[in-house]
Amino acid sequence: ETLAFVKQVSRRISVLAPDPAFLLSPVSDRECLYEIGIIPNPYFTQYLRDAALDLELVSKWVDSSLMAIPHLQSIAIIGFCTAEFGGDHEMVDAFAAAIEARGIQATRHYPSKCHEAQSIIAQCGLVISWRFHGQVLAVIQRVPVIFVSYEDKSHRLHRDLAFPSWSDMSPESCLNPDLYALLRFAWENKDQLSLSEEQVIDLRLTVSVRMREIYEFARS
Repeated sequence: ETLAFVKQVSRRISVLAPDPAFLLSPVSDRECLYEIGIIPNPYFTQYLRDAALDLELVSKWVDSSLMAIPHLQSIAIIGFCTAEFGGDHEMVDAFAAAIEARGIQATRHYPSKCHEAQSIIAQCGLVISWRFHGQVLAVIQRVPVIFVSYEDKSHRLHRDLAFPSWSDMSPESCLNPDLYALLRFAWENKDQLSLSEEQVIDLRLTVSVRMREIYEFARS
C-alpha cells in the first residue's frame, strides 16, 4: 500500500526513512523479569483530554485487566519514546500508581531508542500495547502481545497476524466483560500469541523486500 501511494505522488521523494522496529534482530538472551509489560501511546493523555475524559480511566482499566490475571507480582510500564515526544510521564505515572495501589510492583521505563525498548519488552511475559512500535517489537521478539489499538496500522497488523485486539476506548469499555474475557484468554493461552522463529524471519524478510521496492521506485 505504501508503494502504491508513492507511485501516486507526483513530486520526487528525496528522503526515505525505514522503520527500525521491523529491522531489529531479536534479543537472543531473554530473561522474564516482568509478568506483564504495558506500553501506553505517547498521545493517549491528549486523547483522553480531547474526549473530555480523565486519567481515572486508567485506574478503571487496570482494575478490569488485573482482575483477569491472578497472582501478579511485577509489571513494567514502558513510556516508549517519551523523550522523543517531549515526555508522557503523566500517563506512565497514572498506570504505575493504579498498579501499585493494588500491591503490585510497577517499574517505570523511559527508553528513547528502539533497541532500548526492545530489550525491556524481551523481559516481559506478556505485552499489552497501545503503541504500534511496541506491538511490532513484541512480535519480532516473539513475546505474546495484545493490541490495544485505535490506529489503522495497528488494526491491519493484528488482523494479518490474527492476534487479539481491543479497540473500544470508551469509559464503559473498562467494565465490559469482553475485555475481562480477552485478557483472561490471552494470559491462559500466551503460547498462541507469538510467532515462531521461522515466521519472524519471514515477516522481517517481507518487510525488507517491500522497503527495497519502495526505495528503488523512489530513486527512479
